[in-house]
Amino acid sequence: MYYVLFYILLQLQRDFPEIGYFQMTVNASNALGSMQDTMDIIVQEPISRVSLCARPGILGEAMNVSITVDGGLDFYFDIDYGDGNHSLLIATKTSGSNITVVTSEGRQGNNITRHRFSIQYLYREVSEYEMTVNVSNEVSWLGQSRRLFLEEPLAGLQIFATMGDIIPTGRPVTVVATVQSGNDLTYDFDFQENSIQNAPK
Repeated sequence: MYYVLFYILLQLQRDFPEIGYFQMTVNASNALGSMQDTMDIIVQEPISRVSLCARPGILGEAMNVSITVDGGLDFYFDIDYGDGNHSLLIATKTSGSNITVVTSEGRQGNNITRHRFSIQYLYREVSEYEMTVNVSNEVSWLGQSRRLFLEEPLAGLQIFATMGDIIPTGRPVTVVATVQSGNDLTYDFDFQENSIQNAPK
């Protein structure tokens, strides 16, 4: 005795004109019973633009970087911080998010969805770094790079004259300014005659 298994294939086509999360349910039944199965569908827009924005950071403080993505719905971020470290972050409805979502799903004039995200990262040394962010949503991907600058705050400014603070007339004097910390400094010396209060005349 031979048994022949037949699989009946029913195809249905549907167009999804807008992004969103959909659940499709199919019911099949015959004289002997019924069955049901469900499937989650995510309709995505292709990613059309990724931009990065950040102000110069301060040594010892986390730098805040804003990421704007046009298009898409769920996102996967591959971030290279430019200092040898990188991370993988996600922002999805189904799996949750480990990146800060600032705003999402605001429609633009060209009917593209815009999403804004924020990340914070602590750089360890004063330098210039190139951060690269690749964003994907399983139907498209796009990358963007930006140079980030880390500054050292100015602290401990001191000024002194090599001959002391009492100088004989007619003698050149060398004035030195020092700082405990700070980078890319510009010094402006202002010698004002008789500017000390109660200076002898």
